[in-house]
Amino acid sequence: MSPNYPRLARIAQIKGRVTLTVNVNEQGKVESVQASSVSPLLAQPAEENIRQWVFCPSAKSSGPLVISYIYALEGRAQYEDGPAKVIFDLPSDVHITAHPCEGQPDGWPH
Repeated sequence: MSPNYPRLARIAQIKGRVTLTVNVNEQGKVESVQASSVSPLLAQPAEENIRQWVFCPSAKSSGPLVISYIYALEGRAQYEDGPAKVIFDLPSDVHITAHPCEGQPDGWPH
């Protein structure tokens, strides 16, 4: 599953790097994740996304993995959420790029 760019972060024009330290078990599943980020609005979806990944079991033997999710905004603000462009530059980076959003987050009164 590809990561998303949270609507509220796009409205607030929050961008930056989320660095995840990931521990993988012998089956290649994520055991634990620790995030450092400019914003919890970016850290939480990055953590949720990485927990869905399955790694080669050999990743366990090399110790914790460090993966960065790099969130960037480009272009003019749009009212509607468009899909984010995701580039997997593995083994260390995932780039998520989207247009900024105008307006209020879903569920807020208009």
